[in-house]
Amino acid sequence: MFSLKDKKIIINVDTGIDDALAIILLCRYFPNNILGISTCGGNVDLDLVTENSLAILSLLGLSVPVYSGSKKTVDEKEYISAFDYHGNNGICNIEINTNKKEEPMEAKEFIIESSKKY
Repeated sequence: MFSLKDKKIIINVDTGIDDALAIILLCRYFPNNILGISTCGGNVDLDLVTENSLAILSLLGLSVPVYSGSKKTVDEKEYISAFDYHGNNGICNIEINTNKKEEPMEAKEFIIESSKKY
């Protein structure tokens, strides 16, 4: 049976309301397994996605590193945002203050380095 109990986890998100819940659940049940969070554009633009991820971690009082990723798809197209579903900021227009900052390393480099290490 597959279990995450002994696995290292990189959470890759385009943090809207659905991914906010995923971050909360994974941090709750596997706090020692999470290496970091990588973000990409999607539900909302990349800057909001990264800000939302940092805000959710602030809400939880956790220090998980967040690495900003790609603003475009692999084939260089713009992501199609879902503001109509997720609200203007991606998390139902809920404002969460945070002083957390993203890591200086790009998400793709973080993923590559972590993959090599583990």
